[in-house]
Amino acid sequence: MDPFADIDLDSESVWLDDAWYTREDLARRIKEMIEAGDFRVSRPSQALERLEAALAQARVVTVRMPADLADAVGATATRLGRPVGHLVREAVAYYLAAAAAYGAAQAERAAQTNARLRGPALRRGCAPDDAGRRLLQTAVERLGLSARAHDKVLKVARTIADLEGADAVRASHVAEAIQYRALDRAAG
Repeated sequence: MDPFADIDLDSESVWLDDAWYTREDLARRIKEMIEAGDFRVSRPSQALERLEAALAQARVVTVRMPADLADAVGATATRLGRPVGHLVREAVAYYLAAAAAYGAAQAERAAQTNARLRGPALRRGCAPDDAGRRLLQTAVERLGLSARAHDKVLKVARTIADLEGADAVRASHVAEAIQYRALDRAAG
């Protein structure tokens, strides 16, 4: 979640009293309030301070992307009523959190990649839940998967779970891994 949800870093404005205000707008509002003898300027002043702090912490990053992706991001941002930059920041934050979770899970497995897990480490690190175990057993029987293919499916399921930030391998992860295995067999 964006820590500056009420701040639009792209237009350099802050949400206050049901409207977006730029720095200049807030300064003008505070000045008008003081000139009118209304000294209750703490809310606009705090909003201005929060905006200034957010802008001081922000860094500009330029990203190039294909036109169709840029159009999809723009359309999604419009549909959600959010600035494009806000949507991109949330997506990047989500990706970084998932990557950190994946890295933490890898560290727990003695810094060994899922692809290199063998024997007891494989059984411990990639053990699916009961539904996933039943699904994998059915796939072994119906698709005629070898023991090696069985282990590969488990490793891919563990990787899918890691990327999702899940602690355990669930049936949905196993199902997705089986689909990839079926695609791999069809292609090769």
